[in-house]
Amino acid sequence: MPMINLIQEQRLAIQEREQKIRALLFATVGLGALAFLCAGFFTFEAARYQVMVMSLSGEKQRLQPQIDKYQANLKEMKELEPRIESLGSAVKATERWFRVMDHLSYNTPNGVWLTQVRSNSNDASKGVVVTVDGYGLTQEQIGELLIRLGTCPDLANVSLKFSQERPIDQQKVLEFEILATLTGTEVKKTVAEKKKESA
Repeated sequence: MPMINLIQEQRLAIQEREQKIRALLFATVGLGALAFLCAGFFTFEAARYQVMVMSLSGEKQRLQPQIDKYQANLKEMKELEPRIESLGSAVKATERWFRVMDHLSYNTPNGVWLTQVRSNSNDASKGVVVTVDGYGLTQEQIGELLIRLGTCPDLANVSLKFSQERPIDQQKVLEFEILATLTGTEVKKTVAEKKKESA
């Protein structure tokens, strides 16, 4: 009769169970070590970020007077913005008038004398109207002045309103009046205003 070795099978079964237990134990220890390392890493990172927060808080407190000053400057700039815009437009208007007067001084022909330069703005949509009054000896000289004023980039719609003979000191001269529009002074109408006018 053959002999069956039951002890061998039991030993193999026990060894197999022990190997499974060891594998589970190693897996559990590995997971525990990994969890411990992760917890240590996150604790270190949290501590590092906490130190950074404290450092930045200290830096913010150190810079707080400058931040407050910056905020006050921003507020003051907002309050001054309309004044700055007004000043900018006044500077532009002054420069424009300087260019017009400079153009008149260099481009007034001989035999023409200017007596008055004035401006008014009755209709804001049409801009500022410049009126040039004076005397000339001939119509050609007045026409030449008219053409020269037309070349000024700051004047548009230059036209002769009238010219008429006027006796001065027993001599006849031509009195004239020239009208022009100062460029850049027209107020643009909004779409609503244009619709209201057309209705």
